[in-house]
Amino acid sequence: MDIDNFPPPCIPLSPILGDESISSIDHQVTIPSINDATYKLETTSGRAALSIALEKCNVTNQHEVLVPSYHCESMISPALRLNAKVIFYNVNNDTSPDIADIKRKITAKSKAIIVTHFFGFTEDLTEIKDLCDENNMFLIEDCAHAFFGEVNNKPVGTTGDYAIASTMKFFPVFDGGILASDKHDLSNVLLQKPSKSFQLKSAINSVEKALSYKRLGHGGQILKVLLSIKNWLWNLIKNSHPNSQNLTNVPGSSEGGFHLDENWINVKSTIFSSRIIKRANFSVISEKRRTNYQLLHEALSTLPTCEPLFKKLPKNVTPLVYPLKFHNPERYFETLKEKGVPIWRFGEYLDNSITEDEFPISCELSRTIFQFPCHQSLTQQELDWMITTIKDTVKA
Repeated sequence: MDIDNFPPPCIPLSPILGDESISSIDHQVTIPSINDATYKLETTSGRAALSIALEKCNVTNQHEVLVPSYHCESMISPALRLNAKVIFYNVNNDTSPDIADIKRKITAKSKAIIVTHFFGFTEDLTEIKDLCDENNMFLIEDCAHAFFGEVNNKPVGTTGDYAIASTMKFFPVFDGGILASDKHDLSNVLLQKPSKSFQLKSAINSVEKALSYKRLGHGGQILKVLLSIKNWLWNLIKNSHPNSQNLTNVPGSSEGGFHLDENWINVKSTIFSSRIIKRANFSVISEKRRTNYQLLHEALSTLPTCEPLFKKLPKNVTPLVYPLKFHNPERYFETLKEKGVPIWRFGEYLDNSITEDEFPISCELSRTIFQFPCHQSLTQQELDWMITTIKDTVKA
């Protein structure tokens, strides 16, 4: 079956607006996050932040950038944009970086290395940071999967020279990324304000997504009527102005694409997204994600022909998803998708240079790991339905 023909997920794949994510009370109990970095910029996406980070590292066509062989397009396109050569390094079975392979691949042209905290499980970067210092390289922490967490009693994102995050993965927003640094001032990076049409689109999309999954209570019925009027007016404007395509122009990252939009690199995140994150209760979000992860782990980790990518959930980890390895993934993927189970497959499409001979672990992770949502917006009923559907499908 063509992937475009699958029905939409019956439950949300990512966070949506609701009381569990936003609080009017200042959260007095703080937890470590990339937000603790000294310098921060709010961008439209994580890949936009990565593009700016590589520019700040003075990467040019004379340089090499080391990237995990387990990756998605948005991790390599910022380096290719600067005409740098991308050098892939191996990861281990638990997605941690292969230090020995990194050492082998550092050359005089190596300018920066990107290290990813996959699925929210933070990595100890001490040895890699020492390697960077020895070889005059920049370390960029990819925290797209790890907005929260700490390593060696330091908040995630504060070990490297620069760090990037994707707020869309952890908060109910349509756009958003973060460029952070604990070592380099970012005040000389100029970002332009997003257009009014994009500001409106960002707010409306977040509300529409919540309504599609029957959130926002009784007020949602009123909002549905208002949004119906909005859609009618919007279509009227587009039909009467053939050149109004720019009114609906949005970053590809906001609509699930992996390519890099040049025009959105130096644009600020919208006011709506920024305020949602500022009002978010970080400790509640982390606690709910950890609870949901443990429920999935207890129910699915012993399924036949399956095994969890991680055997346990460390104390200081706030997971992005629940990664489960399927020994025969082709037997289950289409069936689960047809039933409306939300599945995320990070690294499903690797660069053509990633071969089984040179990068067997990355190829296996790409093929066999399904990631199921554990975000804070899931209800108990939705979790129960997802667990039951997965178990019934595997055991059938």
